[in-house]
Amino acid sequence: MKIFFYLVFVNSVLLAQIKSTDFFYQEVASVFTEKNGLAEKNILRINFGENKNVTAFSIDNEYIFDGKNWKQSSFKSKDNEFECKMKLPNYSNAILSCVNFNNSEVIGTNNGLFIKSENDEDWIELFPNDKNYSWKLSNVNVLIVDAKNRLWFGSNEGIGFLENNKWKLFTGKEGLPYKDFTCIAKSDNGEVWFGTKKGAIRTDGENFYYRFSRRWFPDDYINDIKIQNENTVWFATSNGVSKIEFKKISLEDKADYFTSQVEERHNRNGFIAQNKLTERYDINSWKYDISDNDGMYTAMYGAAQAFRYGVTKSKEAKKLAKRSFEACKWLVDITHEEGFPARVIIPIDWYEPVNEQYNQEYNIKKQQEDPFWKDILPRFPKSKDGKYLWKCDTSSDELAGHYFFYGIYYDLVTETEAEKKTVREVVTAITDH
Repeated sequence: MKIFFYLVFVNSVLLAQIKSTDFFYQEVASVFTEKNGLAEKNILRINFGENKNVTAFSIDNEYIFDGKNWKQSSFKSKDNEFECKMKLPNYSNAILSCVNFNNSEVIGTNNGLFIKSENDEDWIELFPNDKNYSWKLSNVNVLIVDAKNRLWFGSNEGIGFLENNKWKLFTGKEGLPYKDFTCIAKSDNGEVWFGTKKGAIRTDGENFYYRFSRRWFPDDYINDIKIQNENTVWFATSNGVSKIEFKKISLEDKADYFTSQVEERHNRNGFIAQNKLTERYDINSWKYDISDNDGMYTAMYGAAQAFRYGVTKSKEAKKLAKRSFEACKWLVDITHEEGFPARVIIPIDWYEPVNEQYNQEYNIKKQQEDPFWKDILPRFPKSKDGKYLWKCDTSSDELAGHYFFYGIYYDLVTETEAEKKTVREVVTAITDH
């Protein structure tokens, strides 16, 4: 019986593994600002025109999306955003949201959540409750009925939905990332998007997905959300428009994307290095940069490519793993002492005056913060051939990454005795030093 259970368990695990060719949906954000034709920052609404054109509305103007940029429209069409026209209950100050749920009118106010009685004469206040909470709501800013006929609300207390006469309520303890709700939208698959003053939240009633910051939006204040189709969602913000697309890709596609991105912008003389943007948010304005982790980044990239080669036997993977090994080995070869690795190597004509930056005044200041900081001058010695500068304040924790890579490269990539011998020699030199 134990053997049978073990075989069933192992087979279940193996069958459940994700393959490189399996597809999943990757969220991809596009941000649009004045550079893309939006003459105004504060965009209040998004709508879809008769020709399914995406239209953005400011206070005074509208802009139509042509697939790449926005163009100001010469005419003012009607923004048909739904408005609540229900009569206020006597004991409420303002209607903030409204919806029709199971043929009954429901309104959210600053003083609570109300549903019209069966005789259409009275308003009955709803007090959502479940096993964890019982709420008297305030500032019910958003209401919607989703594709599964669940009544959702967003208020100062949190969010929740009513389904089959039972409430389910959420606060931060249940995973709700943020409150201060501004808008709401529903998708055909039953998910709901909440707009807030600090980003947008997607939920299926069990899980929460929080999107905020310039990674996703030109500004975190979300004025409106419109779902174009099951794979495209638009956001009007106080500083422009965003679009999030759910693109179907495989893990192999995603790996190829990142490899090409690294090779295009982060390969500096074989080292995998960070870069900097000369213009904020514009990835096309990148230029090479250095960091104290150049060797570590290169080692981790090399290890990834070595693992890739071990599984796929890809010629590209072997080439990139070998290039990473040669770069890490170069850190050892360039220095004045056998087995002593440099931290960084840059051309002699590097655009920053690195030794002026790491002068004695800088060292003294650093020693006040860190008593172990060494007063090394110059911190970037010149190579023997005079073509390069190398940083000499080697880090032991950097070497942990180098050792990790050397072992994997030796086991998975090297094939000839000459290749293996080269790895052994560099590891021996570092270790003995």
